[in-house]
Amino acid sequence: MPRRPAASDKDGAAVPALQAKEQMEKLKKKREQEIFTASVKSKTALEDLRHRIAKTVEEERRSGEKHRTGPITGLVQAKEREREILTKVADVVTAAHAEMQKVEEIMKAGYAGREAELETLRRDSYLFTHRRED
Repeated sequence: MPRRPAASDKDGAAVPALQAKEQMEKLKKKREQEIFTASVKSKTALEDLRHRIAKTVEEERRSGEKHRTGPITGLVQAKEREREILTKVADVVTAAHAEMQKVEEIMKAGYAGREAELETLRRDSYLFTHRRED
């Protein structure tokens, strides 16, 4: 006669099934944890990559700005130097003009003195040559 399964047989077959189910649950949790860990690592790596790319782009932009503004900055500095030089030249010309006016005044005074001297000599000479003998 066929044998009827005993209650212990049912329990005996149920234990491996429960163990298999628990093992499956553990494996699912482990897989989910590994997926979560990989997801976090990939997000971190992507953020790091985005940060490095943004930094590189910013550095290239700044470098490009320096490259573009370099000649303009040079022109501005050259123009400022030109203004400084022109100011110094104007100061030198003004000082030279003032000195020349002083020299001119001295020369005029000298000429006036010589003219007066010459006039005195002419008068004396005229008087000497045209004097009356009384």
